[in-house]
Amino acid sequence: MTSKLLSELNAEHFKNAVIILDIDGAIVPDKTSDISAAAERFVKLLAETNEVHLVSNGKRHERNAKLAHRLGFIYLKIKAAVLSSLSETNFSRTASWPCA
Repeated sequence: MTSKLLSELNAEHFKNAVIILDIDGAIVPDKTSDISAAAERFVKLLAETNEVHLVSNGKRHERNAKLAHRLGFIYLKIKAAVLSSLSETNFSRTASWPCA
């Protein structure tokens, strides 16, 4: 499996897919609330032709809800056990946003 940074991906290659994006360390740097303009554009472009969901195993629910609202998504507060089972799934593609 090859990992790529989200900035290396072409959002137009993703059509009619369900995309799950981790908030912390993927679209925003860990422990911050700031999403870069490039990451915001990319996520919104993905959402134009795909079903996009944001997930986080963090407990900063207020921050996550604000970010979801800013991006035009519904925020669902769920238990970490559900996300733990997702993290054990072997996905065919993984990517992360360059947060440094």
